[in-house]
Amino acid sequence: MVSKILMQRIFILIISVGLSVGQGMLGYYDDCLENEYVCAFNYQCCSKYCIGHRCGECKLMGEPCIYNSDCCNDKTCWLLHCNECREVGQVCLFDSDCCSKDCFLFFCVA
Repeated sequence: MVSKILMQRIFILIISVGLSVGQGMLGYYDDCLENEYVCAFNYQCCSKYCIGHRCGECKLMGEPCIYNSDCCNDKTCWLLHCNECREVGQVCLFDSDCCSKDCFLFFCVA
């Protein structure tokens, strides 16, 4: 008897919540935010770039940035500006700074 009541309540909960809540948690938004709207994640924006908690366009080479994801076309954010990825032997801070995706003791390695 208890399991039947529990199953009914779970069914009602599933029906009342719907699939859209789960999709929102996974980042599947039907409506994206236009540029200049407040955002928290890249996937919320139509442009796919949430920079400084505002939707906007990606940063081009030489433009100021904070994260690698702020820059266009797989550029990296190096010293707060979008640049090409670092080659083997160049100074790096993170694996993502290097073209090889491997930073060891502050140098890009193959």
